[in-house]
Amino acid sequence: MMDHRWLADLFSRLAALEHAGIAPRQAFSSLAQGVPRHEQAALESAARWCGRGVSVAKSVARAGLVGPLDARVLDAAEVSGRLETAYRDLAARHTAADSRRRRLRGKLLLPGFILVLAALVKPFPAFFVGELSLGGYLRASLGLLVVIFGGLWLLMVLIRRLRETNLGLFIGQWLLSWPLLGQLLIRRQRTLYLEALAMLFDSGVPLVDALGTAALTVPPGRLQEAFRQLHAQVEAGATLEQAFGACSYIRLHSRLLVRSAEVSGTLGDGLGRIARTEREELESFENELATWLPRVAYLLVAAWMATGILGGGALTTMPADL
Repeated sequence: MMDHRWLADLFSRLAALEHAGIAPRQAFSSLAQGVPRHEQAALESAARWCGRGVSVAKSVARAGLVGPLDARVLDAAEVSGRLETAYRDLAARHTAADSRRRRLRGKLLLPGFILVLAALVKPFPAFFVGELSLGGYLRASLGLLVVIFGGLWLLMVLIRRLRETNLGLFIGQWLLSWPLLGQLLIRRQRTLYLEALAMLFDSGVPLVDALGTAALTVPPGRLQEAFRQLHAQVEAGATLEQAFGACSYIRLHSRLLVRSAEVSGTLGDGLGRIARTEREELESFENELATWLPRVAYLLVAAWMATGILGGGALTTMPADL
């Protein structure tokens, strides 16, 4: 599957072409012009599948353009004749996801720069007084950065590869028990679930099917199992309010909104409001963390730099030839 920025642009263009009355096959063929080779191959594949009479949802899924959630939304929208609306909703979803990712990267830039600066400054006193050669200084500074950033890269690769393994599931459940990180992960997974549920239901997917598909957007573990149980309860005849009430991961505020929406017959709007509220509160929580965590990181890096400078003797020892 492509990244969020590329998908946001793709769905925006597909919405414009759908609005102009361009058939899906011609739409994908035109979008394949003038793009990088791997993107061109995927778009041309989607065009070929559409040309064989395959639905848009299955075509883009077989071409590797989208994930299961996007494909399910497109499938329901195509059946209900709301394909253009689905394109625009998916474009907005991926635009928001890309914006969140960019904000996170932006907040990590300054701590990363401070870390690089600290790695370069800490061994400098020893180099200045002649205790380290140039090669030793480079090993102590650049070598440390290679170890740190290389270790982070390896950690991310391991997380991706272990995600669906038993060890990965165990680690994921263990992290949920951490006081602050666990709270953040639970909020994120609940928000993903409720956003998927709202989007699927708004696209015309029946509630029972939407609950089952939305549960799969959450990583395997306690939360996914809880949402699967919620789906099973509704499938057995319970109202959504009753199922929400039996799920410990759904907040009281969401239950009350669902009760009101079910009574008034506006469940789609109610689910949309719940998803927006969850997203706003999650972003507020993340912004709080983003405000304080870099400050802690700066203090740790500053203390680390100070020990290197003071311990190196640069303030008390000068080269003999000065």
